Amino acid sequence: MGLMFDSIVKSRTLPTVVGPLFPCGANLAIGNALAAAAAHILVGAAEKDRLRSDTYQRLNIGTMAYSAISIWGFMMAWPFSGPAGAFCHVYSLLVCLNGWRTGVAGIRKTKTFTGEIVSGTISAAKRLVDLKEGGLVSTGYALATGFLGIMALHEAAILLLKPINSSVLSRKYIGLGRLVLGTSMSFILKHASDQGRLGRTTFIQLNGAMALSAMSFAGSMIAPMFICQANVASRVLKLAGLFAVSGFFFGSVGMKNYIEKKKIIDV
Repeated sequence: MGLMFDSIVKSRTLPTVVGPLFPCGANLAIGNALAAAAAHILVGAAEKDRLRSDTYQRLNIGTMAYSAISIWGFMMAWPFSGPAGAFCHVYSLLVCLNGWRTGVAGIRKTKTFTGEIVSGTISAAKRLVDLKEGGLVSTGYALATGFLGIMALHEAAILLLKPINSSVLSRKYIGLGRLVLGTSMSFILKHASDQGRLGRTTFIQLNGAMALSAMSFAGSMIAPMFICQANVASRVLKLAGLFAVSGFFFGSVGMKNYIEKKKIIDV
């Protein structure tokens, strides 16, 4: 997909204003918007002393992973590009690391942080395949989490096993970070669905962020068709369709819970 966009840009069939947006700008914008939503939620959790909750520990870890992978992506670009963006990710990484350490230390002082990651990963894997508690909605979240996780593993495998053109290497890492953060958020929502907590503000916000991110990414994948009448591979169209369906799912569940919560408040 990256090579396809490269050929479009090099052939100058995209307007100069729009060209830089595909795909690097889209990766940056969508990933940073998703991270900003996570940061907003974590600020509220810190103010209310809720960082010890599994929800916010997982959100901190997902945001840390996004920042760490993005930093590596910036460093892969030669000459070094985006120092301001890299600095922001370093700051985000340190803040989220501190938030995660604070949450873990608050409830499990006898465990090492490495042990906490291992036990948390095992627990998350078991929770992901457990579809008995949350019904159809929980199954939908499990499928979305699996889809995003497989995409992340696919991107990681490509980066590790295949030679990548230096012109697309940075954006591939940034895209991988976005997928890891999205997988983390989707799993958090799956867990919340199992426990019947989707009506809480945190999860309504997470659903909204995931919906906007997935739909925006789907739009960025098919935009060249409409902007410059470029040919888009069928596999890219199918992938865009899967992201669009995922976005619709997140959005519909989030809106449903938002409306129900608003009715209760109005009453």
